[in-house]
Amino acid sequence: MLKSKTNAFTLVEMLVVLVLSSIIVSIIYVAYFTITRYQVDLSRKQKRSEDLTSLYYLLKRDIHSSVNIEAVNDLSLNCSGKINILYQFTSTYTVRMQESRVDTFYVQVTAPLFLWKTLQLTTFPSKVDQIELDVQGVVPGLQMNIKKKYSAADLVETVKDSLP
Repeated sequence: MLKSKTNAFTLVEMLVVLVLSSIIVSIIYVAYFTITRYQVDLSRKQKRSEDLTSLYYLLKRDIHSSVNIEAVNDLSLNCSGKINILYQFTSTYTVRMQESRVDTFYVQVTAPLFLWKTLQLTTFPSKVDQIELDVQGVVPGLQMNIKKKYSAADLVETVKDSLP
């Protein structure tokens, strides 16, 4: 009888290839998972940074363009002028309401501080000329400080309104 030899891989060679392939696939999966997680974290940080930047510039613009700024309570601020804008601060987000438009900024603000002539307000509603916000999350310990410079005519009107 003639024995013919067929060229093929042995079982041991196939097992080695299988083990090496599984190691390579697991390394690729871990790398993909790590990169994906990093990208998601980076996207979240970018979103928080955009919200913080937008909140700061809108709040600053609204305060400077308003005729009167009034603290409604210890968590709400009303900017009145050509357009009335209401800000409500919570520990997880800030809401800006302008007529029919509502903007939500997911910025963690610890107790906002409303000041008049550098003194903290104790009665509400009260006129405001300075706002201090402690922001958490994006940059630890970040403090936003925005001041309103009233014109002399606005201040005279305020004094007239407060007289009996």
